[in-house]
Order: sequence, then structure tokens, then C-alpha cells
Amino acid sequence: MSLINQFNKIENMKAIYNHMKFIIKNDFPEIGVYLYVFQKGKCIADYLQDDSSLCKEVALEEYGVPMDIWQESEDN
Repeated sequence: MSLINQFNKIENMKAIYNHMKFIIKNDFPEIGVYLYVFQKGKCIADYLQDDSSLCKEVALEEYGVPMDIWQESEDN
């Protein structure tokens, strides 16, 4: 499956890094994209950004998540 779906939106993405799970999830286009940070199964932080690229940058800057480990995810 491509990163672009039939509605021309980036699919949800996930990354596992440093014993934490990171999920990027689209909201309505006028809202933006959320980055959720989970530790031991509990959401410890969330960030609202304009697009998934900005979410990845936040994950990199705040938690050191490498840009190349993100994977497309249908089921987070």
C-alpha cells in the first residue's frame, strides 16, 4: 500500500524507539496531524502539527527518533 490513500492523505505511521511507541495519526485536514507518544502502553504525550513531516521532526528533536524508522500502519 502506498503512503497516499484514495483521499490523498498520508497513512497513519508508527515507530518503536527506546522502549517507546510513536504513532502519527491524521485528523481532518483542517485540524492537522497528531503525534502520540506511548510508554509502557500509556500515552505520555501528544502533539498537534500541520503535517506528518513536522510530527517526525518533533519526535526526532524531543525523543531522538530517527527519521528512517517510521513505518506505514493501518492498525496502530
